[in-house]
Amino acid sequence: MSEQSSVKPDHPTGRRSIFWPLALVLIGVFFLLSNLGMLDANFGSLLATYWPAIFIIGALDDIYKRENFVGAALGLGLGTALILGNLGWLPWNAFGLLLRLWPVFLVAWGIGLLVKGRPGWATGLGALLVVLVMGGILWLGMSQLPRVTRQTETVSMALPAEAEEATFNIEAPVGKIILSGPAAAGQLIDGEIGLLQGLKLQDHPLNTTGTSTSCTLRMEGHAAILPSTGSLSQTEWDLKITDALPVTINSGLAVGEQLLDLGGLQVDSLNVQIAVGQIVITLPETDGFSGHIEGAVGEIVIRVPAGAHVRIRNRSALAPVFAPADFQRTQGLIESPDQTGELIELEIAQAVGLIRIEVVR
Repeated sequence: MSEQSSVKPDHPTGRRSIFWPLALVLIGVFFLLSNLGMLDANFGSLLATYWPAIFIIGALDDIYKRENFVGAALGLGLGTALILGNLGWLPWNAFGLLLRLWPVFLVAWGIGLLVKGRPGWATGLGALLVVLVMGGILWLGMSQLPRVTRQTETVSMALPAEAEEATFNIEAPVGKIILSGPAAAGQLIDGEIGLLQGLKLQDHPLNTTGTSTSCTLRMEGHAAILPSTGSLSQTEWDLKITDALPVTINSGLAVGEQLLDLGGLQVDSLNVQIAVGQIVITLPETDGFSGHIEGAVGEIVIRVPAGAHVRIRNRSALAPVFAPADFQRTQGLIESPDQTGELIELEIAQAVGLIRIEVVR
């Protein structure tokens, strides 16, 4: 046998990977369209929107090599769904979808093990099954049919007459926290909280000492289902807090989304944490304060009003930061071009994911 015939190919089909060539072509096309003015966005915002294309490129690579067709079906379907989510064509963005679609990875893994070494028709059937399962999950997620038992609790706390400052502590295992202002006249905080079966809102009496008042909203109990079955949308905290006095906000969430609109509020201090999911914070236009924002896996979005003075200290790990071109960057600091107003100073720590800074007008 000749030396040439004894050399084994790198892959079962003898075809080399095309992952990196496809990735370079895609990045080049984005750069070209952006430079020609056909895409009204910079590379950072493009990457923040189209990063799920990596799943599609990996799937095309598997198809070209004629291997792992089940994984290829998963990559094509998942990448397409995540991009559609980022473009606003689905109710959730990419990270919100990942929080709901993660069981598909287990399904694909199991189907891949079942069809491994079997005839081609079995592999094709397995790939089709993965697509159907993912489509079914998306359809159920977007339907309006009730999926879990849910109850609603009303939150209403009167503003103590002697209070000159307030602290709000919010702790939830899973769900969506929407916090804004102002609360109704004479109220410290009001709103509604949706709770899954098995969870209830812990007693939350006000604690007032001198001119300072504080309240803690915390869930207790055990939900009967996993986050993937719809609890992210069913467990929603929709709260408004007073704009009549300075406030300190401490908000913690394990899995889900936090949407904090601080416009019009007198924020003195901010501390927001999440394990897996997305944080979106809209900053006030004029008042200055300090804050700490921390996430493990997911996305942090900071929305900066035009003209606000913002300085962000980035202590993240594997989380690239995308900011407008006129923002200044020096040694881990990111600062807005307008530096005349009161300073909003934030420290951000994101382990894995994305950080986006957007200007709102």
